[in-house]
Amino acid sequence: MTEPLDHKLGQPSSDKAGLGAKPRASPRTKRSPYSTLVGVVSSDSTTVVYGYPQERDGVEYLQVVPLTCRGLPMPVTGETPLKKCDFSRMREVLWWHGVVGIAEATYPHPQGWTFAELETPIPLHKIRIRHLTTAFRNSTTVLPSCRRGWEAALQIEGLPWHLVYQRLYHPALTSRDRKNNMRILNRSLSTRSWSDKSACCRLCGGGRDRLSHLSECPVMLKLFSCFESPPSPAMIYLGLRKDLSPLTGSDAVLYTVLWKFTLISYTRVDCENEEFDIGTVVRNTLRRTHVRMEAMSGLLKLELERYRSRGEANIDSVLARYRKHAHPDFSFDSQGRLIAAEAAIEMLRAAGCVVTANADIPVKPLLTDEEEQDLQYHYSEQRPRVTAQRTALAAALRKEAKAHDEARKSSAALALLRVRSRRRSRSK
Repeated sequence: MTEPLDHKLGQPSSDKAGLGAKPRASPRTKRSPYSTLVGVVSSDSTTVVYGYPQERDGVEYLQVVPLTCRGLPMPVTGETPLKKCDFSRMREVLWWHGVVGIAEATYPHPQGWTFAELETPIPLHKIRIRHLTTAFRNSTTVLPSCRRGWEAALQIEGLPWHLVYQRLYHPALTSRDRKNNMRILNRSLSTRSWSDKSACCRLCGGGRDRLSHLSECPVMLKLFSCFESPPSPAMIYLGLRKDLSPLTGSDAVLYTVLWKFTLISYTRVDCENEEFDIGTVVRNTLRRTHVRMEAMSGLLKLELERYRSRGEANIDSVLARYRKHAHPDFSFDSQGRLIAAEAAIEMLRAAGCVVTANADIPVKPLLTDEEEQDLQYHYSEQRPRVTAQRTALAAALRKEAKAHDEARKSSAALALLRVRSRRRSRSK
């Protein structure tokens, strides 16, 4: 037995050998400046030589090292040549999965440049094939004339069109929901001014029936006042707020569906001689929005079942993704059920939707591991009875299969005999 180590309770000893001692990391040695790869430009500025700086007997050298096809320096051997070179000529190199070149002469830098044709600024060191395809496609294609038309009509340059289309392609919407809103974005709405330039507005009867009048029509201002008060032309036409931020979550669904039923009633005023009713438009919009959010709830339940069937217990990322698309009027619980805000519940019930209050939704408590082990599961392991009828049926099926097999063989043999007889008759 050796003497116990002298140390205080809960503290390691001075030599790091007592109770609670932790290994100390060895101090990092300072890297020699001569072990860094550098580049040297030739005197005629045509080639670049890479290597490691060396100093022997007061003379400065460059240990030349060739690079692989991926820009990685090859290992140094005894045959690696040394060339006289002043340290002042050596330059730092730029690395990007390998040597790109001399840092001060490399252009463009992978982390500081991107393609102007991309709508999102993705630096070169993170670019993918799909980004290059998009850049080359945008460089040869011409932007739709509707974009230039909206920027001229709203007097706003550089509208965030990628955010407008992102709002339009919400996961809860279908192609029928976004079709009517696309008519507004493409500036292809048929109005009375196409045939009669002096025709009055079919909604308010005040101004001329033109696409540009919809941002001034009191009926449209009343419809879209739930998103902004007062709604700006960018909000009415494109779903953009005054700071050019798009509508997101359930607001994006409500906005797109509102345009759908607005244009349906707008068209029926002339085609069916129906009166434009704001109450009908709002009622149909709320019902359709509730249906689409319930559809998202069904998709979430299926995805949660797939996660749990694979034994994955962490479903927070899935819930966060779905809740982001349902905020701020709706949400989903851990079971995938749809939860509506109090104001949304009142509006949906007024529109005739059957909505369950959040407090009435029964939440099944999750069992702990100890509680689940106490449950007794009874599985039936009884084999089906083998009766005489089943035995006779199986024998009859085997007999019938045997007869079919013999008939097939006999028909094949008969066909072969016919072919041989024909050949014989032709040879005679």
